[in-house]
Amino acid sequence: MRNIYGDTRILDKNALIKYSLTEDILMENAALALEKEVRHQLKDIRNSGRLQVLIITGCGNNGGDGMALARRLAGTVDSKVLTAETPLSPQCILQQKRALAAGVIFTDRFEDADIIVDCLYGSGFHKPLSTAAGTLIEKANSSDSIRIACDIPSGIDRNGEIDSTAFMADCTVTMGALKMQLFGDRGKDFTGKIKTADLGISRQLFEDDMQPDAFMLEKSDLKLPVRESQNTNKGTYGHAAIAIGEKTGAAVIAGTAAFAFGAGLVTLVCQNGMLPDNIPFHLMSSNRFPDNTTAIAVGMGLGTPSLELLEWLETHNETPAVFDADLFRFYDIEKLIKSRKNLVMTPHPKEFASLLELCRMGTYTVNQIQEQRFKLAREFCMAHPDTVLVLKGANTIIGLNDELYINPLGCGCLSKGGSGDVLAGLIASLLAQGWNPFQAAIHGSLAHAMASRKIRCSYGMDPFELIEKVKKL
Repeated sequence: MRNIYGDTRILDKNALIKYSLTEDILMENAALALEKEVRHQLKDIRNSGRLQVLIITGCGNNGGDGMALARRLAGTVDSKVLTAETPLSPQCILQQKRALAAGVIFTDRFEDADIIVDCLYGSGFHKPLSTAAGTLIEKANSSDSIRIACDIPSGIDRNGEIDSTAFMADCTVTMGALKMQLFGDRGKDFTGKIKTADLGISRQLFEDDMQPDAFMLEKSDLKLPVRESQNTNKGTYGHAAIAIGEKTGAAVIAGTAAFAFGAGLVTLVCQNGMLPDNIPFHLMSSNRFPDNTTAIAVGMGLGTPSLELLEWLETHNETPAVFDADLFRFYDIEKLIKSRKNLVMTPHPKEFASLLELCRMGTYTVNQIQEQRFKLAREFCMAHPDTVLVLKGANTIIGLNDELYINPLGCGCLSKGGSGDVLAGLIASLLAQGWNPFQAAIHGSLAHAMASRKIRCSYGMDPFELIEKVKKL
């Protein structure tokens, strides 16, 4: 798990004061990290000719990082600096002087290269891109080069949004600490692999005096429901009940996922009394929730909830639950939420917009939800402190109270019907086995994302294939 910060300028300032560092030292270490990445990439390039690096610089300290990089490469790598803007910050002016003294070649026009390094704008960028900058970035994105971004891909603003375009990096070397703006959903196609560079002190010391704004989940954080005890039976591992509604397949998918992830028993409960045919043999079915139910999942393909279902939810409000999909359109959802304690909610952005409106927290379009994902997720969690929110997306947010956790590990193959049903089933399974809602949400989400990475065909995945991959984690 890694810390994420909304504004790392405070961390930079603390490092300067507490450890008597200078901006020059921070910049030299930033350039060193970029140099290591450039040289690493050059080793992997098979090219019969001389390898070339183009470094695009702006007027601020990001531009200074690029010029310091060019100086470090000078004499060993054929590199050029494209000065897109005249240096203005003192450090950028100083680094240009040093680069010129080292014989670095400067140019004012774009040239193809084996590697392009984006040092145009940094994490404080907040204006729309100029026409010239946008054109330059599009040229870089259209090239066949390996693309490396310094700190933040240029065009991603300090809120993580993209106005028109952004530098599409294969790798982003971010300086000092992870930044929130790297984890907006739109930015995921632009950041590439994210690496963090130390700036003269360890990451632990650099981050020592400031509370993070969020946490990034990693593969190593995953815990699976591994069965260590041998003297057990199916009742030991709980009974997950999945509500069936208008679209029965959603409940079957969720139930299959719950069974695959360790629930001892899984029952599909039909709210209208009409049990579907062809339920898999390992899943049970009933017209009511079993007395020994230890967790439920409700909403997947549900349609309009029946009065009987609502009554059961109200009278069994201590039973751990996953709410999903159609429940987020139910007019009285806020009452249901506030009546429960052990609750995980798993909306996608459109469902979250509906949920916020029904909870009288504002009316938003899906675009507005995406623009303010972290802010709105935090506000919802603060207003509903006993509820765990799993806001699905390219970078899924798991929130509880004032803490946000970001799962960046999912991939595009999950963008198909049924993927969310699998996630609901995984979380319900852990709840049924006695995991608390927060841990069930974290590890269900991680298992879901990591299983998706094992799918070879990016467009052909079906939910049952995803479930099979979960079983092989």
